[in-house]
Amino acid sequence: MPTLFFNGEEDHLVPSSSRVLLDSDLFRVIGRMIGYSFIHGGPLLTGLSPSINSLLLGNDEPATIDLRDCPDQDITDIVSLPRDLTDVEHYQVNDIALSWDLPPLTTENRKWLAEKILQHAVIGRRERQIKQLQRGLKDTGVLLMLKERPSLISVLFPRAADKIILPEMVLERVIWPMMQDEDEDEDVHEVPLELKCQMSSYLRKYIENGAKMRRNDLQTIALLLTGVVCLVIITNKNDFENDVTLKSKDVYEMLHHQNNLSSFKTLRPSSSHCRRNMSAYNVTGFSILPNHIKDFLLYRHCRSFPMLLDVPNKCGGPQNSADVFLLLAIKSSPENYDRREVLRKTWAKDRLHKGVWIRRVFITGTSKTGFEKRRLNKLLKLENSENQDIIQWDFDDSFFNLTLKQILFLEWMERWCPHVRFLFNGDDDVFAVV
Repeated sequence: MPTLFFNGEEDHLVPSSSRVLLDSDLFRVIGRMIGYSFIHGGPLLTGLSPSINSLLLGNDEPATIDLRDCPDQDITDIVSLPRDLTDVEHYQVNDIALSWDLPPLTTENRKWLAEKILQHAVIGRRERQIKQLQRGLKDTGVLLMLKERPSLISVLFPRAADKIILPEMVLERVIWPMMQDEDEDEDVHEVPLELKCQMSSYLRKYIENGAKMRRNDLQTIALLLTGVVCLVIITNKNDFENDVTLKSKDVYEMLHHQNNLSSFKTLRPSSSHCRRNMSAYNVTGFSILPNHIKDFLLYRHCRSFPMLLDVPNKCGGPQNSADVFLLLAIKSSPENYDRREVLRKTWAKDRLHKGVWIRRVFITGTSKTGFEKRRLNKLLKLENSENQDIIQWDFDDSFFNLTLKQILFLEWMERWCPHVRFLFNGDDDVFAVV
């Protein structure tokens, strides 16, 4: 019989009270799976109780607890007992009350005691599970976003009635492995492509078989598989340091032709827009330089980079940009979400001031590499969909590229905000009086 991590009715699911799951810290793992699946556009956990949603956000008091939030039939039977109790029923109520350090039943406290028993059954017995889920979501960076934007809780945990998952929907959201570009550095910490292909092949077959399952089974399996693949790659990446990354097109094609995968555009190898300057390798001591210095020397001649995030209508379009009196251009890094949020609520707030418009944009590149880079980019995309104020290019966001960041922004401004009256250049770690 399968182990259930959540129990109850649809839209009233609560974490399991299983001691084995709790002592194994598995709800933290579940929190990571949910967070990573959310970040990568995978299936979401549907049907969670509103009272649990409220506690995940860090609220001291949960939302109103519904009788359907309690998966324990014995408790719901006791809470729902008629007004006139038999001696046996009276004993049952007192037995539960005393075991949970609650006062015995009296005529005056009956309603209050029923509410307390229900609250303890739903929330009190699941406080540790909720904390583990919070830690898992925090590990992925999703918890901070939820606390800053509580409305996103309905996106992360949609109602069961609003979410229908089909195998095709899951497959469309899978980012299949791609062959590394020939001029890119080999990363000894990367999982070999051949292993990725094998894992992805098994994953695809398993999801396709979901068409024969019930909807709840499919969405649970898809959610767990999405999270497990991410966790396996992260957890085991150091186990492959001595493996040779296979670049043969035969290996790449192995996945490409597996189960008619040709329709997926993400399988095409990516290419760099700017080739590295190979003469940099001739610099004395190049091999012992820090990685960010190496990157600067290899790519400092590059002036054109792909734009990842854009807000072309920030100034109302080129023709209406004269309506913006002051444009705040604030340099930021992808991981500085908390700084950007403070500025949005204080001096850099978009507003109409004394009859003139003040607008704000954050300028950024990319940080980290591999999975961590993709995770930050996904979070930044979600943040921009909420605020519409981030411009991002695909270059390394470092001190050496500050001039590049400014040049790219000025080109953007000339195209989309050519008639802005004044421009303010700032950073996300300063506080200005505007």
